[in-house]
Amino acid sequence: VSAYGSAEARRWAEEAAEAGAGSVLLLPPNVYRADEAAVRAHYAEVSRAGLPVIAYNNPYDTRVDLTPALLAQLHEAGDIVAVKEFTGDVRRAWEIAERAPGLDLLIGADDVLL
Repeated sequence: VSAYGSAEARRWAEEAAEAGAGSVLLLPPNVYRADEAAVRAHYAEVSRAGLPVIAYNNPYDTRVDLTPALLAQLHEAGDIVAVKEFTGDVRRAWEIAERAPGLDLLIGADDVLL
């Protein structure tokens, strides 16, 4: 799910739920370079749609980096259940696992998977 704002992203997630989706993959706000407070508010708003949310960290395209510390906060708040990590940094995968052991980690870059 990607949208110009959190309310629109939540509507997309609600429509996904109505269509039978089991979860949504959610980009951070990317119309502007969001700070951590805006990112936390965005994920909290979309999680209210009732579907499990998978965060999509692709800072190359969004210009917003979901750091391991921020991902741990989002997971602890109950706003995300997993992350698709696309930075290409294998050390990042280890740090996410250490900071948020219950967070499912999906690898988006082939070289990190290997």
